[in-house]
Amino acid sequence: MIFIINNTTFKVIIMKSLKIKYKTIIKYVYALGYIQKRRRGSHIYYNNGSKTICIVRMSNHETIGQGLIVEILRDVNQRIEHLRHYLKK
Repeated sequence: MIFIINNTTFKVIIMKSLKIKYKTIIKYVYALGYIQKRRRGSHIYYNNGSKTICIVRMSNHETIGQGLIVEILRDVNQRIEHLRHYLKK
């Protein structure tokens, strides 16, 4: 699958078996050095000193959709392979 955003091409490789819970992706974001900066309703903002990202809060037992996983990875400048490696730990 290939996405074109702002004249930049992103090649995305997604496995259908990749199911991640909200709590797990938050731990991953913390492991990358982001800390919670503020919260406004269901939106939680994380900052690593130079960049702020926003993640919409869901319940802890829900799995995150493929599109949101790709968006979060793009925001933190990581690849899906890095996330898979983190999940295997």
